[in-house]
Amino acid sequence: MAWADTLYKALKTRPTPSAEDDLAHLLRRKKQAPQGHLGALLAAEGRFRREDTGWRALELEELHPDVPLADMTLAVVDLETTGGYAHQHSILEIGVAMVGPGGISTWETLVNPQEPIPYFIQQMTGITPDMVEDAPLLSDALPAFAAFVAGCPLAAHNAPFDFGFLNAVVAQQGLPALPHPRLCTLAMARRLYPQLPRKGLDALTEAFGITVTHRHRALGDALATAQLFQIMIPELALRGVTTLHQLVAFLGEKRRG
Repeated sequence: MAWADTLYKALKTRPTPSAEDDLAHLLRRKKQAPQGHLGALLAAEGRFRREDTGWRALELEELHPDVPLADMTLAVVDLETTGGYAHQHSILEIGVAMVGPGGISTWETLVNPQEPIPYFIQQMTGITPDMVEDAPLLSDALPAFAAFVAGCPLAAHNAPFDFGFLNAVVAQQGLPALPHPRLCTLAMARRLYPQLPRKGLDALTEAFGITVTHRHRALGDALATAQLFQIMIPELALRGVTTLHQLVAFLGEKRRG
């Protein structure tokens, strides 16, 4: 989410917390003002803390201790939704592949979106209205999801999309923020494999011989993304990136060329 990255970078350079009005003005000036109440969105985003005198950016060490990538337990998330905009559309399905030294564990649920499912979404995902009629509402599904991923760094392919939807719901319902750091395998692929013409999940799974079971279903895509992340770990090591904090810094660097 561009607005959150803008504020995080700005607050990291400021010696004292900043008032909410000042942050809102900064976003308006950059034409990045998000929909919704900024204070609730900052609280839901997870990288910010409200102090007596304003908001400050949390240090990486406050978000998660550093850990070798090879020893890290990572929660890879994928969503299916009724459309592409978090404030206009709804979550249909959540899938998580928890991958680490102990192997892989999974969690998934359909979600009743309480709105019609567009025909093209039904065709792409195979999720039909009758499948979600008796599924839990998002307000019931999200706490179970949060409990499953608690304490783990998160990842997704095109992470701003998935976490944009999740953050919007967290803000609307006043729930505790989801964990950080939040990694993006799409951003990783752009840094690691500039020679590949396409970096979408279909292109990358084909390039690396990853078999995807149930494409465009949340758990199937989460499992494929988890495999992709594991394939990237040795490539990252060749670039001197072997820990979680090093990876966050690597992804934050400006691309050369």
